[in-house]
Amino acid sequence: MDKKIPIRALATRLAQETQMTVDDAEQFIKTAFELVADELRTGAQVKINALGTFTLTNTSADPVKFQPDAAWSRAVNAAFSMFEPVGLNPGVTEELLNQAAPAQEPPISPISPIGPIPPQSQPQ
Repeated sequence: MDKKIPIRALATRLAQETQMTVDDAEQFIKTAFELVADELRTGAQVKINALGTFTLTNTSADPVKFQPDAAWSRAVNAAFSMFEPVGLNPGVTEELLNQAAPAQEPPISPISPIGPIPPQSQPQ
């Protein structure tokens, strides 16, 4: 769940949805978050309707807290509503969980309508 989306990719999606150029969408995103940061620096809390609220915290590790809007949070979490929470056994730590997790997902082979695409051969 820690997948990060580059601003350019987000701008591309925004441009597709709004008919603006990708450059304009990227500038909009950057400007919007610069304005949020400016307001937070003044000590203000920033609430964006239908998105959520940004506030400063007193911790350097996590200086900004984001509380999503309730309706938006429900919409995002709807895809996971079928899962039930499971308690961990005593003694299970984050370190143990990280050790058990695979280092990375195996690569997915591209498939064309006529079958798998062979890897490109390297010139010798």
